Amino acid sequence: MKQKLIIIIYAIGAAVCLAGPSLSSENSEDTASSVVSTNLLKSHDTRINVYPYAFYNPEVELAFGVGGIITFYTSDDQILRPSKVGVSGWYSTSKQYKIGLSPQVYLLNNRIFASVKLFIEDKKVFTPDPEFPEVDAQAYGTLTELHIPALFGFNTKDTRRKLGIIFDYQHVEIDTEEQDPTRSDPPHTLGLGVAWVWDSRDNIFYPTTGHLHRIYLAGFAKDLGSSYDFNRFEIDLRQYFPLDPEKKQLIAAQLYTDMSRGEPPFYRLPALGGSKIMRGYKSGSLRDRNYIAAQMEFRTHVWWRLGAVAFLGVGDVANEFGDFKIGEIKPSLGIGLRYVFNQTEGINLRADLGFGEDTNGLYISVEEAF
Repeated sequence: MKQKLIIIIYAIGAAVCLAGPSLSSENSEDTASSVVSTNLLKSHDTRINVYPYAFYNPEVELAFGVGGIITFYTSDDQILRPSKVGVSGWYSTSKQYKIGLSPQVYLLNNRIFASVKLFIEDKKVFTPDPEFPEVDAQAYGTLTELHIPALFGFNTKDTRRKLGIIFDYQHVEIDTEEQDPTRSDPPHTLGLGVAWVWDSRDNIFYPTTGHLHRIYLAGFAKDLGSSYDFNRFEIDLRQYFPLDPEKKQLIAAQLYTDMSRGEPPFYRLPALGGSKIMRGYKSGSLRDRNYIAAQMEFRTHVWWRLGAVAFLGVGDVANEFGDFKIGEIKPSLGIGLRYVFNQTEGINLRADLGFGEDTNGLYISVEEAF
């Protein structure tokens, strides 16, 4: 526990110290929000923030990395939401690594939204086999989405409601030498899907009111080039309740459901845990065909650029919906610190310490968990 608290203090302290010199810059209102400021692409509406970080969580143990986020606008329209490009890379003491790139762009007065998530990683994957609960895996892939205004039953001028087309591809090679040298798992999962999104948030980085409702359905088929035939269905409902706007106090709530049908590989079964929801559990240590979770988080400004959160969640996985049992639902709770390193857009560096049943984890990242 002491080691994890030290890492939290280091991460927040490093961010504050590195941001300090920028307070005397020309545009202190903006550039002071950068952990490391740069003059590249510096303009009224484009900002680059770079930050070092360290974290500990049950999946990868102790890790060190560098991340960055570029925020920009594709036009001068006042109602246009900021676009962003996020990049990060880390390496852990357990010899795992991940490199990610995630641009998200808003176009035509928010009428079009495009998102691409690219990643390459070497990681441990938790399996349902009790004799071999973990295997090494090398993976890369992309999740690409294109959203346009909903056309049926909605006002197409209302950019809050959108229909999306989704391309989901992962290449995962499992190291099975220790488990079964003769075993070979096909590496490809490729699917096409659709999404319906209703987004009324007042800010995409730190929402204080409104909601984000998302329904996602994708089919993975061998006819498309996938090694497996299965379907995936997700419902993600988020709501934000303002309490004290002056103190930036609010309650954020989320209900999440992930269901899989057909014959997916074990590593694409719905997985409980991670840095977003059910914090404190190893991501994927509990997997099954159905996953339900809910969480609430209290967020408040504390002093200067610092904020704090407290969160509580519950969730579980089951093979069938009838298998869920109230007495077996897993709890998740914890606290976190926030440092605002981009005041203009309201982007936070977050450090969360989450606890579950006989497990815990420290998560450090950019933007809120949900």
